[in-house]
Amino acid sequence: KVFATELESPEIFVEGARFQLGQSHLQSILNVGISERKLYLSNQPPLGNIFKPLLIDLESIPRIELEVLTGGDKYPNFPEIEKYKFYLGEPTITTLFLSKELIDKLENEYGEPIFTNKLAEPS
Repeated sequence: KVFATELESPEIFVEGARFQLGQSHLQSILNVGISERKLYLSNQPPLGNIFKPLLIDLESIPRIELEVLTGGDKYPNFPEIEKYKFYLGEPTITTLFLSKELIDKLENEYGEPIFTNKLAEPS
């Protein structure tokens, strides 16, 4: 309810992005965009007919981390995957994982690194 919006899809927008919300793995049903220096999220049908789009202020994303996944010793030929982990809310309500490639594309189109400027220092 806090982030619900009636805003239509912004100009800077990618449909069918892969993502992970908390511990769930949902793929190819999320639309992601940037509007007014905010993160815009909406679902594609059929969920898009039930859930309102979300518009999340940067202040509600207190921390963003870059995670790099590899196949390790077990799968050495597995391609390296980079994704951003967004911590939503203070205290954290949930996390949202989006690919680095997606965020880089959105920021390039927006013309400003509004998310990567908030990257936490590697621990």
